[in-house]
Amino acid sequence: VLLYNVIVDSNINTETITVVADDPLAKITINGITILSGGSLTPVSLLRGVNTFTIKVTSEDGSSTKTYVLNINKEGSDNASLSNLTISEGTLNPAFASNVVDYNAVVKYDVNSIRVTPTATDPEAKITVNGIAVASGAASAPVNLSAGENIIEVVVTAADGITKEIYAITVYKGVSPDQLVVTNVMSPNGDGKNDFWVIEDIELFPNNKVTVYDRAGRIVYSKNSYSNEWDGSYSGSPLNNDTYYYLIDLGDSLPKIKGFITMIRD
Repeated sequence: VLLYNVIVDSNINTETITVVADDPLAKITINGITILSGGSLTPVSLLRGVNTFTIKVTSEDGSSTKTYVLNINKEGSDNASLSNLTISEGTLNPAFASNVVDYNAVVKYDVNSIRVTPTATDPEAKITVNGIAVASGAASAPVNLSAGENIIEVVVTAADGITKEIYAITVYKGVSPDQLVVTNVMSPNGDGKNDFWVIEDIELFPNNKVTVYDRAGRIVYSKNSYSNEWDGSYSGSPLNNDTYYYLIDLGDSLPKIKGFITMIRD
């Protein structure tokens, strides 16, 4: 038999090949490297797939040679995990962990695209971002964002070509300042509906300042970095049913927003 095939697991990275000739004085080479009969080829690295070793045995007088072929097939790894995942804008929530596959991120209205940089645990795994191939540890092509939720899928295919893992990032892009939705009716009675003054996406404008006035122009509420926590009270007491007026300064030299709130407690 002159041809031999061996299959090894993906975690086998080296092999030592030992050969013994019938004639101890015969010359032996493995892939051109001379070894003694009964000796071993220094442990050689195995790549994924077929690793071929050609063993030639030549008689002492050089008159005859016999060639053996040893194919060692290293199976592909089934590891389809990521060791790291980052985005060019915003922050992943929760923080990245290899065994967590679902993430959220929030970006401002003026972020039009985002790049994703995935790093595979197994460098031989293949990665796509929204169906487009990307090298492990490299940034993807820009992924365009629309206002609202944008889902980005990172698919990792293990070296075995079968095992896959999908990491999903839901990126919420806030609306532009002129499209902010401001609640204009409050009914803070504890029923869970309109109990707080809500300004959609206000958290994406951290330099904001909001001010609420009564009909007489008295300030009944003011807050820097407002985050939808006002419950319609003034100095700890609930305000009466009436119409109140607000001024929203988003900061960053953006236009101010004015409007009114109707307070209904009954």
